Amino acid sequence: NDGVWFTNGTCTARTTCESGPAIANSDADDCANTLVGVDCTITCSTGFTGGSVVATCNSDGSWTSDGLTCVAAAQACTTAPSPAPDANADACIGTASGSTCLLSCATGFTGTATTATCTDGTWTFEAPVCTASAAACTTAPSPAPNADTSTCAGTASGSTCTITCAAGFTGTA
Repeated sequence: NDGVWFTNGTCTARTTCESGPAIANSDADDCANTLVGVDCTITCSTGFTGGSVVATCNSDGSWTSDGLTCVAAAQACTTAPSPAPDANADACIGTASGSTCLLSCATGFTGTATTATCTDGTWTFEAPVCTASAAACTTAPSPAPNADTSTCAGTASGSTCTITCAAGFTGTA
């Protein structure tokens, strides 16, 4: 008792600390059966921060150390926020906790970008308001055979172009 083992009526000094120190969220259990007077380094478990500490096994089975507190680590945002289909958030993937990234409008849309904040793996943000961009017509219309639409390619959205009969043909377009 009290750090002393009795074997066949003889007092024998304790030789190990049978269990590791009681430090939550750490690998302290790995220190079980450490010899008296020997140090054991204890670190925080994966997903926790706080560092490490060296603990010494005492002859009474207790541990001496400077103490260690392991707290859950802040988690990065591993996926992009989902603001809206017309917004682009791909640059946000992997943002560290406590950091921000820019939510912009997707290609073909215009609007004002907003900021998203990552806190412990969770996004908070106000989605950007994006509207479809006015795009130029990149191909000519295909009205009827023998029509000339060559002047129509590249016409700005909302504008008109003139379709004429192809060379060698007459009629109204």
